[in-house]
Amino acid sequence: MYIAKGGVLSGGEGASWASAAEEGAAVAAAEGAAAAAAERPQRALRKCSMCPSIEHTARTCPRRQPTS
Repeated sequence: MYIAKGGVLSGGEGASWASAAEEGAAVAAAEGAAAAAAERPQRALRKCSMCPSIEHTARTCPRRQPTS
């Protein structure tokens, strides 16, 4: 925050300005985080590449043949 040169600011005024600036910064940070989360693309559901199931992946697929 910028205070012009040559002015007089009491302790109470300074404290109220500081608290207002902190509240404004917190609100701006929360809004920025929400906007960033909204812009982030959604990840596709993981699914098995051996069968069309979304309940497991190929590593744990019951159709997978055991290797020796």
